[in-house]
Amino acid sequence: MAIRVIGTSPLLMHRWTTKSIIQMVGTAVGQKQPRGPKDLTDEYEQSYHRNLNGKVAMPCRIMKAAIIDGAIATDGAVTKADLKRSLRVVGHTAPIVTKKPMEMDCRIASNNGSPDMRARAVIPTGYHFDIVVQFTSPLTPDKVVAAFDGAGSCIGICEMRPEKGGEYGTFSIEILDNNQIARILKENSVPEEEYKIPPEFLRAFTMGDVKSDKVAKAMAVASHVNGQARGKKTSKHTEVEA
Repeated sequence: MAIRVIGTSPLLMHRWTTKSIIQMVGTAVGQKQPRGPKDLTDEYEQSYHRNLNGKVAMPCRIMKAAIIDGAIATDGAVTKADLKRSLRVVGHTAPIVTKKPMEMDCRIASNNGSPDMRARAVIPTGYHFDIVVQFTSPLTPDKVVAAFDGAGSCIGICEMRPEKGGEYGTFSIEILDNNQIARILKENSVPEEEYKIPPEFLRAFTMGDVKSDKVAKAMAVASHVNGQARGKKTSKHTEVEA
């Protein structure tokens, strides 16, 4: 099934940066790294998700997580377990098409109880991106659409979404013709931009010296993203179409 995701509110993006991962892991393994002066412009430029081609894109893994959580708004029509097992968002990243240029959002946030300035990339309302979903029994098209609708209105994607008490990241969907599938699969076959992490930090993490849940989560994301980039750059579906 080919689906177009259309933003009904601004999209506030935030991704783990290489610098933040190195700082957290370094602290956890006794190799604390200097934070350096804050650069809000650089923080903004590093905050948005992108693929290996440098294009602003939505990771397919984020969309699947949102759809799974959308089950809570279907009145029992579909369960999280069914979506997790039987639904797949095909590909790595979906390029985001915007009507208006991306903006920088600067605001005061709490950092371990202390006020701090932070900058994020904001994509104005009206953006869209296309994805392809595959599913097997017990899922049906109406159940998948119900989960999408729940995700778009009650869960959202990225930062300050409804699931977290915010108002950003809501979306609606449009079902596309099946003749769009080949195009979408090709566009979405590009992996996320790879993280460049020094080997000494990876060795420390592998040895089990990292005990922080936050650090472990950051490293898991980095490992997943880098695994995409080191694998095939195209899915088998794209190769068939070629």
